[in-house]
Amino acid sequence: MSVFPELIIDKSVQIFIRVKESTVMVYWINDLMIDHEKCKLTLNDLMFFGLQPQNMPINLYFTSLIDTLFDAPYKFVPRDAGFFSVFNFFIGSLSSGCKVYPYFNKNAIIKLDSKISHFCYLDNNIDNSWFNYFEPISYFSSDDIHQKSLYKNFQTTRGEFSSDLFKYPKVSQSIYRYKDFYKWRCRIHNIFKNYIKI
Repeated sequence: MSVFPELIIDKSVQIFIRVKESTVMVYWINDLMIDHEKCKLTLNDLMFFGLQPQNMPINLYFTSLIDTLFDAPYKFVPRDAGFFSVFNFFIGSLSSGCKVYPYFNKNAIIKLDSKISHFCYLDNNIDNSWFNYFEPISYFSSDDIHQKSLYKNFQTTRGEFSSDLFKYPKVSQSIYRYKDFYKWRCRIHNIFKNYIKI
């Protein structure tokens, strides 16, 4: 991995990538210019995504990594947590530019968590309990992926792409001290308004 620069900044997508030893660390720069770690990918992960850095020019490699992380659709499976904690992770994923389709399914959660102790917003009579609360998510006018359950073979996310502002209460509380809080709040509200329909 020594062939890669330590730091690459791509302002167009508001992320930067640091390569250290065998781990690629992807960070998000939010509206308040606070750096939050977004995810860590090993070389094995990169190969899983179909990226072979040793055979690609550096700029093409990082462009491919960005496209893979943020353009590919994901199936969002809740963690075993409270509703609003899960919902924050989901909104945080949307705000990070991820295309995510919620899948509130008991078996999908148990497959990842072994058992369910906290997330009680599930209906055994339907496959996706998200639809008990909200309309299907759509990202463009003819997007029927969620409605027709075409997302089940997508990669799974549980909100790990979300900024820490949505995941940790202490970090969330810190945002009130920043002068750009109002702008941030308006941006998140617009995301909510565009995608969440009751």
